[in-house]
Amino acid sequence: MRNEQGFVIVELLMQGLIVAGFVLVTSLVGVHSAVAISTVSASRDQAHFATLRWDLENLDARQAIYYSDERAYSSSSIDLGFTPSEGVTVSVVASPRGWAATATHEGLGSGEGCAMYFGATAAPKSPVTPSHPGELVCTS
Repeated sequence: MRNEQGFVIVELLMQGLIVAGFVLVTSLVGVHSAVAISTVSASRDQAHFATLRWDLENLDARQAIYYSDERAYSSSSIDLGFTPSEGVTVSVVASPRGWAATATHEGLGSGEGCAMYFGATAAPKSPVTPSHPGELVCTS
């Protein structure tokens, strides 16, 4: 009869190393996945804020054109020929002497967004307050 006890111990040690290696690889994959998801999330938020800025800059240009024709500003998207980007909500308050707007995106958290104002009107208070007319500011 052969003595196989030594073989069993070596075999158990090898299986232990294989399990430890699998746990290590699984942990590394998990860490890399978390970092990748975090990076994708940050990139997505940056894209949403870029869209908000674009929409408010577009609104600003359309208000200037409307004012040159009508000598007043408008709250009406139809009057301005303005359509916000998909997922964006733009709120505009206008008077003959100025306008204020805020923009939010459905992909961002509540309380996040951009704002700007122009002329003789009150600056928006939420989600962020511009410090002077014509300044476009965002929460991030």
